[in-house]
Amino acid sequence: MCASRGPRYDRGKAVVAAIKTTPTDDPLFGKGRIREDGRKLHDMYIFQVKAPAESKGEWDFFKVVGSIPADQAFRPLSGRQVCVRRRQVAERSSP
Repeated sequence: MCASRGPRYDRGKAVVAAIKTTPTDDPLFGKGRIREDGRKLHDMYIFQVKAPAESKGEWDFFKVVGSIPADQAFRPLSGRQVCVRRRQVAERSSP
């Protein structure tokens, strides 16, 4: 563990800090950001299956009927404490 605290460790921390301040935009999840705890926040969409008459192509199955803003779609940062605590307990109990 002590070996990971060398120069590479410091560069890694700088890279992670930069990632968390850079907005994201990818084809699968769209625009968003990386929260302090590493979770990707983005709007969530509500889809409805189209009727066969509504489809315009072979893969045209869904239509967007609503969206949930990123700040409401994910558990707040304060709600993450339970998960972190479970991980710490599991690490202590492993041989």
